[in-house]
Amino acid sequence: MFIDALGSADPQVRRAHIFLDQVKALDFRSPRSLGSILGDVMAHELGHLLLPLPGHSWAGIMRPGLNMNLWTMDTFTKAQARQILSRLRSVTSRTDR
Repeated sequence: MFIDALGSADPQVRRAHIFLDQVKALDFRSPRSLGSILGDVMAHELGHLLLPLPGHSWAGIMRPGLNMNLWTMDTFTKAQARQILSRLRSVTSRTDR
């Protein structure tokens, strides 16, 4: 585990963990609400479960660092969104059989 990590994901076992104490510590240093920060961390870790390696990108919700500004909302890039939707559709079609 990284010392400053807010969460961790292990695609091999399909589990993500959020380190709430670390997230709460950021809440004191940020203009953002705890719920907003927590939502970004959760989305980021789910991205690690749904996207191929390496997972991090230079922009969007999958950046290694968290955007602490109130006025921006990071999302998955268009390419990442397509990859996630494709993976989810693939899983859904396998379970519908």
